[in-house]
Amino acid sequence: MVLFTFVSVGLLISLGNPAYQTATVAAGPKSVWGYVYDQFDSPVIGAHVNVSIWSGTTYRTAYEKDSIDEGFYEVSLSGTDWDIGNIIKVNATWGSYEGTNSTAADETSDQQIDVKMIDTIPEFGGRLSIALIVVANALLVLVISRRKSG
Repeated sequence: MVLFTFVSVGLLISLGNPAYQTATVAAGPKSVWGYVYDQFDSPVIGAHVNVSIWSGTTYRTAYEKDSIDEGFYEVSLSGTDWDIGNIIKVNATWGSYEGTNSTAADETSDQQIDVKMIDTIPEFGGRLSIALIVVANALLVLVISRRKSG
């Protein structure tokens, strides 16, 4: 009887845990679309966009596209590629910029997922910060050399 109680409690806990719940089967094809922006909210044309579908930690499929006018991208998923509740992960890269956004697939036939990319050198904060560091170092060298010569 005690073993039966432990098994019953364990089964109830497992069924209530979202990690053990299965996704609802998709109703049909789905269009995933959105816009790719840089860190200054400007649209990025020509960014490489990868849309992948995940069921928990299991990779299901991926599609690739490049963003076009106004940073727009769109991929079409077949009804067998996704289920409601799967995670749709969108990665975008362009030069040294990259960004990721993800969300759970809903029951609609189209879903918008925008991506904001940042420069992949976060310790410097982008090109402007690098330029400021270079100028500051040049000024420091100039000040030190004037003190030594004067």
